[in-house]
Amino acid sequence: MGYQPDSKHISSRIAEMVEKEIEYSLSLIEPRGIFKIFDVDRFKGIEVFKNADKVAFGIVTIGDKLEKEVSNLFKKGEGAKALILDGIGSAAAEFTANLLNRKINNRAKKLGYRASKRFSPGYVNWLVENQDIIFNSFEGTERKIGVRLTSSKMMVPLKSVSFAVNLGENTIKEVNPEQCSSCSLREKCLNVNQPACSINRD
Repeated sequence: MGYQPDSKHISSRIAEMVEKEIEYSLSLIEPRGIFKIFDVDRFKGIEVFKNADKVAFGIVTIGDKLEKEVSNLFKKGEGAKALILDGIGSAAAEFTANLLNRKINNRAKKLGYRASKRFSPGYVNWLVENQDIIFNSFEGTERKIGVRLTSSKMMVPLKSVSFAVNLGENTIKEVNPEQCSSCSLREKCLNVNQPACSINRD
């Protein structure tokens, strides 16, 4: 939304709008997710998996109701509300991804594996074209959770997140050990060195 996470310059009017849109968003958010763990041999030659014994893929979404409402608000000239609601949707999608990530970590622990931080196609030096690797590893993602991949590798609904987690019996080498300093999106990201970025979370 243009504010840094620690910003102290949010007006009371904007703060009130945010609170109202958060409350409203609860009726628009329908979180769903799916994950699966694979032997890494299936993905030989892929650099980001080279230090793993297994790899977990996850896909989550909050559905399309919120993004449709964002579009409606823009059409009605309520741009501020639309931007706030859009930001809430993005945060909700990331939060849902974190919840699924936690389930993956718990499953990995039960299997005797350690888990890396999650990473997604399109950032952390993994090309967005690799969305196919994740989606082709599942059957019927649109039927199961309502998410499909377009020919340009965009997910529909837009407020969806796909990611991978490397698993290993020993200490896992992070795909992005330097986090923000080595991320391909560091120049544009509003969450540089902030917990709001998924690659900075445990």
